[in-house]
Amino acid sequence: MELGAKFEVATSSQSISIRDLVVDKKYPIVSAKKITTKFGPSTLLTLQDSDSAATLLIFMPKRYSEVNSEDDIMKINNNLVVIESYF
Repeated sequence: MELGAKFEVATSSQSISIRDLVVDKKYPIVSAKKITTKFGPSTLLTLQDSDSAATLLIFMPKRYSEVNSEDDIMKINNNLVVIESYF
């Protein structure tokens, strides 16, 4: 991703709760990363909302962080894996 696009994503993103996502709606994953919050390890997903073209930041529940390895995160970020419907 080019530098200008990274700044655009950073300024146009909104963090929402996973429960605010629409059930049975597909949200393409833009990127993923493992982070540590005050509650422990977490996976942060950047999703694309196809309706509004907004970028959504979602902190995944702990159970996802426990099953996703760094290799899985790398595959997601390099578009080596396609996730049809995550939610």
